[in-house]
Amino acid sequence: MIRLSKCSIDETDYDSVAGALRSEYLGMGPLTIEFEQKLALFLNCDPENLCTVNTGTSALHAAIESLRLPKPSKIAVPNITYVASLQSILMSGHEPVIVDVDPKTLEVSSETISHLNGSGVVALIHVHHSGKIVNYENIADACKYAGITLINDAAQSFGSYYLKDNRIPNDNSIVCFSFDGIKNITCGEGGAVFSNNVDFINWIKDFRLLGVQNDTLARSRGDRSFQFNVKDTGFRYHLSSINAALGLSQLARFDFFAKKRLELVAEYEKQLVMLDKVQSLYHPQCTACPHIYVIWCENRNELRDFLNKNDVQTGIHYQPLSYLDVSNTNSDFPNSEKVFQHILTLPLHVDLDAVEVTKICELIRLFYSS
Repeated sequence: MIRLSKCSIDETDYDSVAGALRSEYLGMGPLTIEFEQKLALFLNCDPENLCTVNTGTSALHAAIESLRLPKPSKIAVPNITYVASLQSILMSGHEPVIVDVDPKTLEVSSETISHLNGSGVVALIHVHHSGKIVNYENIADACKYAGITLINDAAQSFGSYYLKDNRIPNDNSIVCFSFDGIKNITCGEGGAVFSNNVDFINWIKDFRLLGVQNDTLARSRGDRSFQFNVKDTGFRYHLSSINAALGLSQLARFDFFAKKRLELVAEYEKQLVMLDKVQSLYHPQCTACPHIYVIWCENRNELRDFLNKNDVQTGIHYQPLSYLDVSNTNSDFPNSEKVFQHILTLPLHVDLDAVEVTKICELIRLFYSS
Protein backbone atom coordinates (compact mmCIF):
# COMPACT_ATOMS: atom_id res chain seq x y z
CA MET A 1 0.00 0.00 0.00
CA ILE A 2 1.30 3.46 -0.93
CA ARG A 3 0.45 5.57 2.09
CA LEU A 4 -1.20 8.96 1.81
CA SER A 5 1.01 10.54 4.46
CA LYS A 6 3.47 9.57 7.16
CA CYS A 7 6.29 10.91 9.30
CA SER A 8 9.93 10.37 8.36
CA ILE A 9 12.08 9.20 11.26
CA ASP A 10 15.80 8.33 11.20
CA GLU A 11 18.61 7.55 13.64
CA THR A 12 19.12 11.22 14.52
CA ASP A 13 15.53 11.31 15.79
CA TYR A 14 15.98 8.14 17.82
CA ASP A 15 19.20 9.51 19.34
CA SER A 16 17.65 12.90 20.12
CA VAL A 17 14.62 11.41 21.89
CA ALA A 18 16.81 8.87 23.72
CA GLY A 19 18.94 11.75 24.98
CA ALA A 20 15.84 13.43 26.39
CA LEU A 21 14.84 10.17 28.10
CA ARG A 22 18.31 9.70 29.56
CA SER A 23 18.17 13.21 31.02
CA GLU A 24 15.17 12.06 33.08
CA TYR A 25 13.67 15.54 32.64
CA LEU A 26 10.60 14.72 30.58
CA GLY A 27 8.34 17.71 31.13
CA MET A 28 8.85 21.20 29.75
CA GLY A 29 12.43 22.23 30.39
CA PRO A 30 15.68 23.41 28.78
CA LEU A 31 15.15 21.29 25.64
CA THR A 32 11.82 23.02 25.04
CA ILE A 33 13.50 26.42 25.31
CA GLU A 34 16.29 25.26 22.99
CA PHE A 35 13.71 24.16 20.42
CA GLU A 36 12.05 27.58 20.64
CA GLN A 37 15.39 29.27 20.10
CA LYS A 38 16.20 27.08 17.07
CA LEU A 39 12.74 27.73 15.63
CA ALA A 40 13.28 31.47 16.04
CA LEU A 41 16.64 31.19 14.28
CA PHE A 42 15.03 29.25 11.42
CA LEU A 43 12.22 31.80 11.12
CA ASN A 44 14.64 34.74 11.53
CA CYS A 45 12.74 36.22 14.44
CA ASP A 46 13.48 37.13 18.04
CA PRO A 47 12.91 34.17 20.42
CA GLU A 48 10.78 36.53 22.52
CA ASN A 49 8.24 36.56 19.68
CA LEU A 50 7.63 32.81 19.69
CA CYS A 51 6.55 30.09 22.08
CA THR A 52 5.78 26.39 21.71
CA VAL A 53 2.68 24.50 22.79
CA ASN A 54 1.62 20.87 22.74
CA THR A 55 -0.52 20.85 19.54
CA GLY A 56 -1.47 23.04 16.61
CA THR A 57 -5.02 23.21 17.95
CA SER A 58 -3.67 24.51 21.27
CA ALA A 59 -1.74 27.13 19.30
CA LEU A 60 -4.96 28.37 17.67
CA HIS A 61 -6.86 28.32 20.96
CA ALA A 62 -4.07 30.19 22.75
CA ALA A 63 -3.82 32.75 19.94
CA ILE A 64 -7.53 33.51 20.10
CA GLU A 65 -7.52 33.75 23.89
CA SER A 66 -4.49 36.07 23.82
CA LEU A 67 -6.59 38.68 21.98
CA ARG A 68 -8.72 39.05 25.14
CA LEU A 69 -11.86 39.69 23.10
CA PRO A 70 -15.25 40.18 24.76
CA LYS A 71 -17.21 36.92 24.64
CA PRO A 72 -18.83 36.01 22.40
CA SER A 73 -17.15 37.83 19.52
CA LYS A 74 -17.48 36.87 15.85
CA ILE A 75 -14.47 35.09 14.32
CA ALA A 76 -14.44 34.07 10.66
CA VAL A 77 -13.12 30.72 9.45
CA PRO A 78 -13.04 29.18 5.94
CA ASN A 79 -15.48 26.40 5.19
CA ILE A 80 -12.78 24.14 3.70
CA THR A 81 -10.50 23.33 6.62
CA TYR A 82 -10.06 20.75 9.36
CA VAL A 83 -12.42 20.91 12.32
CA ALA A 84 -9.58 22.07 14.60
CA SER A 85 -9.89 25.58 13.16
CA LEU A 86 -13.57 25.67 14.09
CA GLN A 87 -13.10 24.05 17.50
CA SER A 88 -10.48 26.61 18.53
CA ILE A 89 -13.15 29.32 18.16
CA LEU A 90 -15.79 27.35 20.04
CA MET A 91 -13.30 26.45 22.80
CA SER A 92 -12.71 30.15 23.34
CA GLY A 93 -16.41 30.89 23.78
CA HIS A 94 -16.72 32.85 20.56
CA GLU A 95 -19.08 32.69 17.59
CA PRO A 96 -17.68 31.16 14.39
CA VAL A 97 -18.66 32.83 11.12
CA ILE A 98 -18.03 30.33 8.32
CA VAL A 99 -17.12 31.85 4.97
CA ASP A 100 -16.80 30.37 1.49
CA VAL A 101 -13.45 29.80 -0.24
CA ASP A 102 -11.87 30.66 -3.55
CA PRO A 103 -12.12 27.44 -5.64
CA LYS A 104 -8.68 28.07 -7.17
CA THR A 105 -6.81 28.38 -3.89
CA LEU A 106 -9.17 26.66 -1.39
CA GLU A 107 -8.57 29.68 0.85
CA VAL A 108 -10.47 32.80 1.84
CA SER A 109 -10.02 35.58 -0.71
CA SER A 110 -9.36 39.26 -0.01
CA GLU A 111 -12.72 40.01 -1.68
CA THR A 112 -14.52 37.81 0.85
CA ILE A 113 -12.73 39.58 3.69
CA SER A 114 -13.78 42.95 2.29
CA HIS A 115 -17.40 41.80 2.41
CA LEU A 116 -16.97 41.12 6.14
CA ASN A 117 -16.42 44.83 6.77
CA GLY A 118 -19.27 46.01 8.99
CA SER A 119 -20.43 42.45 9.76
CA GLY A 120 -19.19 42.46 13.34
CA VAL A 121 -16.40 39.98 12.59
CA VAL A 122 -13.35 40.99 14.63
CA ALA A 123 -10.87 38.22 13.75
CA LEU A 124 -10.20 35.77 10.92
CA ILE A 125 -8.46 32.40 10.93
CA HIS A 126 -6.69 32.34 7.56
CA VAL A 127 -5.86 28.71 6.71
CA HIS A 128 -2.86 28.12 4.45
CA HIS A 129 -4.30 25.11 2.64
CA SER A 130 -1.78 22.52 1.37
CA GLY A 131 1.18 24.55 2.65
CA LYS A 132 0.85 27.52 0.31
CA ILE A 133 0.59 31.19 1.20
CA VAL A 134 -1.31 32.92 -1.62
CA ASN A 135 -1.69 36.70 -2.03
CA TYR A 136 -0.74 37.32 1.59
CA GLU A 137 -0.31 41.07 1.23
CA ASN A 138 -3.83 41.40 -0.19
CA ILE A 139 -5.26 39.26 2.62
CA ALA A 140 -3.45 41.27 5.29
CA ASP A 141 -4.46 44.61 3.73
CA ALA A 142 -8.12 43.54 3.51
CA CYS A 143 -8.11 42.52 7.18
CA LYS A 144 -6.45 45.77 8.22
CA TYR A 145 -8.97 47.84 6.26
CA ALA A 146 -11.89 45.92 7.78
CA GLY A 147 -10.47 46.14 11.31
CA ILE A 148 -10.10 42.35 11.51
CA THR A 149 -7.28 40.70 13.46
CA LEU A 150 -5.53 38.12 11.28
CA ILE A 151 -4.66 34.72 12.73
CA ASN A 152 -2.67 32.61 10.27
CA ASP A 153 -3.40 28.89 10.58
CA ALA A 154 0.00 27.80 9.28
CA ALA A 155 -0.38 24.17 10.35
CA GLN A 156 0.45 23.03 6.81
CA SER A 157 2.79 25.82 5.72
CA PHE A 158 5.77 25.67 8.09
CA GLY A 159 8.78 26.83 6.07
CA SER A 160 6.86 28.64 3.33
CA TYR A 161 7.28 32.35 2.67
CA TYR A 162 4.88 35.23 3.33
CA LEU A 163 7.05 37.59 1.31
CA LYS A 164 10.37 37.03 -0.44
CA ASP A 165 12.84 35.55 2.08
CA ASN A 166 10.37 36.05 4.97
CA ARG A 167 9.01 32.91 6.63
CA ILE A 168 7.00 35.06 9.03
CA PRO A 169 4.85 38.14 8.32
CA ASN A 170 6.09 41.60 9.17
CA ASP A 171 2.77 42.84 10.57
CA ASN A 172 0.57 42.54 13.64
CA SER A 173 -0.92 39.15 12.76
CA ILE A 174 -0.47 35.91 14.70
CA VAL A 175 0.91 32.70 13.16
CA CYS A 176 0.06 29.23 14.49
CA PHE A 177 2.14 26.20 13.52
CA SER A 178 1.52 22.46 13.96
CA PHE A 179 4.17 19.78 14.42
CA ASP A 180 2.00 16.68 14.60
CA GLY A 181 3.01 13.30 13.22
CA ILE A 182 2.60 14.07 9.50
CA LYS A 183 3.47 17.76 9.27
CA ASN A 184 6.51 19.28 7.49
CA ILE A 185 8.49 18.61 10.66
CA THR A 186 7.11 16.63 13.59
CA CYS A 187 7.42 16.65 17.36
CA GLY A 188 5.05 13.67 17.50
CA GLU A 189 2.59 16.26 18.78
CA GLY A 190 3.40 19.93 19.05
CA GLY A 191 2.75 23.46 17.91
CA ALA A 192 4.00 27.02 18.16
CA VAL A 193 2.70 30.58 18.12
CA PHE A 194 4.52 33.57 16.61
CA SER A 195 3.62 37.24 16.82
CA ASN A 196 5.45 40.54 16.55
CA ASN A 197 3.30 41.58 19.52
CA VAL A 198 5.38 40.39 22.48
CA ASP A 199 2.46 40.99 24.85
CA PHE A 200 0.49 38.23 23.09
CA ILE A 201 3.41 35.80 23.36
CA ASN A 202 4.14 36.59 27.01
CA TRP A 203 0.47 36.04 27.82
CA ILE A 204 0.50 32.67 26.00
CA LYS A 205 3.66 31.60 27.85
CA ASP A 206 1.69 31.79 31.10
CA PHE A 207 -1.52 30.46 29.53
CA ARG A 208 0.21 27.24 28.42
CA LEU A 209 1.31 26.60 32.02
CA LEU A 210 -2.13 26.81 33.67
CA GLY A 211 -1.78 30.59 33.93
CA VAL A 212 1.14 30.36 36.37
CA GLN A 213 2.98 33.64 35.93
CA ASN A 214 6.60 33.48 34.75
CA ASP A 215 6.86 29.70 35.13
CA THR A 216 8.50 29.54 31.68
CA LEU A 217 11.58 31.28 33.10
CA ALA A 218 11.89 28.72 35.91
CA ARG A 219 11.47 25.76 33.56
CA SER A 220 14.15 27.13 31.23
CA ARG A 221 16.54 26.51 34.13
CA GLY A 222 15.18 23.02 34.77
CA ASP A 223 13.28 24.29 37.79
CA ARG A 224 9.64 24.95 38.71
CA SER A 225 7.70 27.70 40.43
CA PHE A 226 6.39 26.69 43.85
CA GLN A 227 5.20 30.11 44.95
CA PHE A 228 3.36 31.98 42.24
CA ASN A 229 0.36 34.02 41.17
CA VAL A 230 -2.36 33.24 38.60
CA LYS A 231 -4.40 36.09 37.12
CA ASP A 232 -6.10 34.37 34.17
CA THR A 233 -7.48 31.00 33.18
CA GLY A 234 -4.81 28.73 31.71
CA PHE A 235 -4.43 25.27 30.24
CA ARG A 236 -1.80 22.54 30.37
CA TYR A 237 -0.55 23.24 26.85
CA HIS A 238 3.24 23.22 27.25
CA LEU A 239 5.55 21.16 25.02
CA SER A 240 7.43 18.34 26.74
CA SER A 241 11.19 17.77 26.49
CA ILE A 242 10.58 14.50 24.63
CA ASN A 243 8.55 16.24 21.95
CA ALA A 244 11.02 19.12 21.79
CA ALA A 245 13.93 16.71 21.33
CA LEU A 246 12.22 15.17 18.31
CA GLY A 247 11.45 18.64 16.98
CA LEU A 248 15.12 19.64 17.24
CA SER A 249 16.35 16.71 15.15
CA GLN A 250 13.54 17.15 12.63
CA LEU A 251 14.20 20.88 12.25
CA ALA A 252 17.85 20.14 11.46
CA ARG A 253 16.65 18.13 8.42
CA PHE A 254 14.06 20.61 7.15
CA ASP A 255 16.02 21.49 4.00
CA PHE A 256 16.13 17.83 3.03
CA PHE A 257 12.41 17.41 3.73
CA ALA A 258 11.49 20.47 1.66
CA LYS A 259 13.72 19.47 -1.26
CA LYS A 260 12.24 15.96 -1.37
CA ARG A 261 8.64 17.18 -1.19
CA LEU A 262 9.27 19.71 -3.97
CA GLU A 263 10.86 17.02 -6.16
CA LEU A 264 7.87 14.70 -5.69
CA VAL A 265 5.38 17.46 -6.50
CA ALA A 266 7.39 18.37 -9.60
CA GLU A 267 7.08 14.75 -10.72
CA TYR A 268 3.31 14.81 -10.22
CA GLU A 269 3.06 18.09 -12.13
CA LYS A 270 5.07 16.72 -15.04
CA GLN A 271 3.11 13.48 -15.34
CA LEU A 272 -0.44 14.78 -14.81
CA VAL A 273 -0.27 17.98 -16.84
CA MET A 274 -1.66 16.41 -20.04
CA LEU A 275 -4.80 14.97 -18.44
CA ASP A 276 -7.94 16.95 -19.35
CA LYS A 277 -9.95 15.70 -16.38
CA VAL A 278 -7.31 16.47 -13.76
CA GLN A 279 -6.20 19.92 -12.64
CA SER A 280 -3.45 20.58 -10.13
CA LEU A 281 -4.20 23.03 -7.31
CA TYR A 282 -0.50 23.44 -6.53
CA HIS A 283 0.90 27.00 -6.44
CA PRO A 284 4.70 26.75 -6.95
CA GLN A 285 5.32 30.45 -6.39
CA CYS A 286 3.63 30.30 -2.97
CA THR A 287 4.97 27.04 -1.56
CA ALA A 288 8.43 26.32 -0.19
CA CYS A 289 7.54 23.00 1.42
CA PRO A 290 4.28 21.48 0.09
CA HIS A 291 2.42 19.58 2.78
CA ILE A 292 -0.22 17.80 0.68
CA TYR A 293 -0.79 17.50 -3.07
CA VAL A 294 -4.38 18.20 -4.06
CA ILE A 295 -5.95 17.79 -7.50
CA TRP A 296 -9.33 18.80 -8.92
CA CYS A 297 -10.69 15.82 -10.84
CA GLU A 298 -13.77 14.45 -12.55
CA ASN A 299 -15.47 11.35 -11.11
CA ARG A 300 -13.60 11.84 -7.85
CA ASN A 301 -15.25 9.07 -5.86
CA GLU A 302 -14.81 6.49 -8.62
CA LEU A 303 -11.16 7.46 -9.06
CA ARG A 304 -10.58 7.23 -5.33
CA ASP A 305 -12.11 3.72 -5.22
CA PHE A 306 -9.98 2.67 -8.19
CA LEU A 307 -6.76 3.89 -6.58
CA ASN A 308 -7.62 2.26 -3.27
CA LYS A 309 -8.22 -1.09 -5.02
CA ASN A 310 -4.76 -0.70 -6.49
CA ASP A 311 -3.15 -0.09 -3.09
CA VAL A 312 -2.94 3.70 -3.22
CA GLN A 313 -4.32 5.64 -0.28
CA THR A 314 -5.95 9.01 -0.96
CA GLY A 315 -7.64 11.68 1.11
CA ILE A 316 -10.09 14.57 0.90
CA HIS A 317 -8.88 17.85 2.45
CA TYR A 318 -11.53 18.74 3.56
CA GLN A 319 -15.26 18.21 3.83
CA PRO A 320 -16.96 21.57 4.51
CA LEU A 321 -17.32 22.64 8.12
CA SER A 322 -20.92 23.53 7.28
CA TYR A 323 -21.68 19.79 7.09
CA LEU A 324 -21.02 19.42 10.82
CA ASP A 325 -23.84 19.79 13.35
CA VAL A 326 -21.55 21.81 15.61
CA SER A 327 -21.14 24.50 12.91
CA ASN A 328 -24.76 25.62 13.47
CA THR A 329 -25.04 27.42 10.13
CA ASN A 330 -27.75 27.55 7.47
CA SER A 331 -25.78 29.64 4.97
CA ASP A 332 -25.03 28.54 1.41
CA PHE A 333 -21.46 27.93 0.30
CA PRO A 334 -21.53 27.27 -3.46
CA ASN A 335 -17.76 27.24 -3.94
CA SER A 336 -17.21 24.84 -1.06
CA GLU A 337 -19.95 22.53 -2.31
CA LYS A 338 -18.39 22.39 -5.77
CA VAL A 339 -14.87 22.01 -4.42
CA PHE A 340 -15.82 19.16 -2.12
CA GLN A 341 -17.20 17.10 -5.00
CA HIS A 342 -13.93 17.29 -6.95
CA ILE A 343 -10.86 17.58 -4.70
CA LEU A 344 -8.63 14.58 -4.08
CA THR A 345 -5.38 14.41 -2.13
CA LEU A 346 -2.68 12.16 -3.53
CA PRO A 347 0.17 10.61 -1.50
CA LEU A 348 2.94 13.00 -0.49
CA HIS A 349 5.56 12.38 2.16
CA VAL A 350 9.34 12.24 2.40
CA ASP A 351 9.51 8.43 2.24
CA LEU A 352 7.60 8.37 -1.06
CA ASP A 353 9.75 7.96 -4.19
CA ALA A 354 9.52 8.87 -7.86
CA VAL A 355 8.74 5.28 -8.88
CA GLU A 356 5.67 5.29 -6.65
CA VAL A 357 4.57 8.67 -8.01
CA THR A 358 4.88 7.25 -11.53
CA LYS A 359 2.73 4.28 -10.54
CA ILE A 360 0.06 6.58 -9.11
CA CYS A 361 0.04 8.74 -12.24
CA GLU A 362 -0.13 5.69 -14.52
CA LEU A 363 -3.14 4.43 -12.58
CA ILE A 364 -4.85 7.80 -12.95
CA ARG A 365 -4.19 7.82 -16.70
CA LEU A 366 -5.51 4.26 -16.93
CA PHE A 367 -8.68 5.19 -15.04
CA TYR A 368 -9.52 8.04 -17.38
CA SER A 369 -8.66 6.08 -20.53
CA SER A 370 -10.90 3.13 -19.70
